[in-house]
Amino acid sequence: MAEKVAKTVFISADMEGVSSLAASEEVSKGESDYEEFCKLMTGDVNAAVEGALEAGAGRVVVRDAHATARNILPAELHPRAELIRGWTGRPLSMMDGIDEGFDLVLFVGYHSGPGLEGGTLAHAMSGKFHEIHLNDRPASEAYLNALTAGYYKVPVGFISGDDVCCQQAQELIPGIETAVVKYGRGQAVHSLPLEEARQRIREGASRAVKNPDCFKLLGQGNEKFSLSLSYRRMKDAIRAGNYPGARQKNYLVEFSSQDYLEVLTFLHFVS
Repeated sequence: MAEKVAKTVFISADMEGVSSLAASEEVSKGESDYEEFCKLMTGDVNAAVEGALEAGAGRVVVRDAHATARNILPAELHPRAELIRGWTGRPLSMMDGIDEGFDLVLFVGYHSGPGLEGGTLAHAMSGKFHEIHLNDRPASEAYLNALTAGYYKVPVGFISGDDVCCQQAQELIPGIETAVVKYGRGQAVHSLPLEEARQRIREGASRAVKNPDCFKLLGQGNEKFSLSLSYRRMKDAIRAGNYPGARQKNYLVEFSSQDYLEVLTFLHFVS
């Protein structure tokens, strides 16, 4: 019997986990290093697109999901990839564009959640948070976005980034394929040769696309989603505490719902 292949693939691409990238100046529009790393981001994304197409995908949609959402270079993107640029203002954020029509999600250039030593530019959603937990689990962007994919009945099968990001993703997203492209060393990184990093991305994306049924949908069932945000500044916590249904005490703000989209909407307004 022929193996099932993911025919429609959604790629959410961040920047901090891109091959060789190490510093905030390299991910910030207007800084002198930024343009060079936009090219590297586009190259990492192309490697994932190539892997998906080689495995049998027929349609690949890329969501530029970093900062302005205008980082990937359209003229250098793989000619068969569709590109979503800019923000719509909707709470799906880094997953804006996902729907039930996709078979699989791939994450490229991701980073770990805050508070992990070695995580390259580690954070979640914004720099406002010291920590984020969802149902008592560390809520990295990969985990939050995998739950968004699950909301639309689409599994996540692959992630690329540094070693800390990939290890955290394996703990939070069962069975996910990973491509470690660099190793965090405090505020430095130990990078693989660029072609080797890209080859890891191609091969990992290909394996995932060939085996979409191996990956578990997250957020299914009747579970309640309980979000806990630890802010860095008191004024941000107080402001977030005014959101309907939120509970604030000192730097901590909590919000719960049976509907994951309500959780995303809350995050959209308080990040």
